[in-house]
Amino acid sequence: MPSELARGLICDDESVFQVQAIWQASRSLYFPITYTRNDSFGIGKGDDRGTYDAFTVNPIFFGHNTFVSPFYTYTRARDKADTIEFNHFKDILSTLDRHDVGLDVRVETERFSLWFTGVRQFGSMTLSDSDNVTGLVFAGVFPATGEEVDFEGWALNCGGNIEISPSFDIHSEFIYATGEEKDADDPSGLMDKKQGQFLAFKLTSHPWAEIMGSGMFGNQVPAGSPGDEISDIIAYGLGVTCKPTDKLSFRLDGWYAELEEENTFGEKDLGTEINLKTSYKLPKDLNVDIVAAYLFADDATSTTGTSTDDPYEIGVQLTCGF
Repeated sequence: MPSELARGLICDDESVFQVQAIWQASRSLYFPITYTRNDSFGIGKGDDRGTYDAFTVNPIFFGHNTFVSPFYTYTRARDKADTIEFNHFKDILSTLDRHDVGLDVRVETERFSLWFTGVRQFGSMTLSDSDNVTGLVFAGVFPATGEEVDFEGWALNCGGNIEISPSFDIHSEFIYATGEEKDADDPSGLMDKKQGQFLAFKLTSHPWAEIMGSGMFGNQVPAGSPGDEISDIIAYGLGVTCKPTDKLSFRLDGWYAELEEENTFGEKDLGTEINLKTSYKLPKDLNVDIVAAYLFADDATSTTGTSTDDPYEIGVQLTCGF
């Protein structure tokens, strides 16, 4: 698959081996075919440490202000390829046959831009029975260890930006990814042999909010949130950007997020987050970003079913361009 596909919902990582062939049918129509291999993730031993192969076909049409790209990706993993996040538990799969079918659309003009990405995902996987995942596989939690489980989920991401003036714009974003329905007989949702959760590779990355969505300083996310590995989430974002000068800009964003399905405690609401980012261009291609974020956490942001603390973040980043 391309190193960035479906706005990071399927893949956003350059540390992969790729071979790509492109047929140019016309000035505005291309047919890429991509083979991707990665064998540097997972917790298996030796050459079996997280190997997977992926094949992608994604025709691309370029219009005057439009980009349209339907895509299909088949991913096959074997030999204890523990590379998947499944219901927020990592490193628990040994085999995978996964299909992703979707559509990318972008429309851009001088004053506004819109985008839409939709993905339908289906396939089968085998839960690992490897000794390498000791501590993650429990007979009471994963009774289907070593057995095949079918899955089918979907995700979408859409948003836009409107330029009110050269120094002020409004932007918004919506994220949706299915989760696994739970009931009294299966409060974890992990016993079902037919899973409805949209699965997230470790190689996927779609940052959104600074705290809940692994933003600029995405080293850690609060309990309950999938971070930038989009799965079992509904998130709404709205913000503004103000540029008083060519060198100075302010960006203010508000996010509300909840789980698509209730967690084991019967909670869904993750919380409301406020982000403020100040950017300043220094001489000699230097840029400084100052980020402040605060999360008004709800009860799904916890490991106990009750939120007690509101996370916050303050950071400074200095970048240099060449």
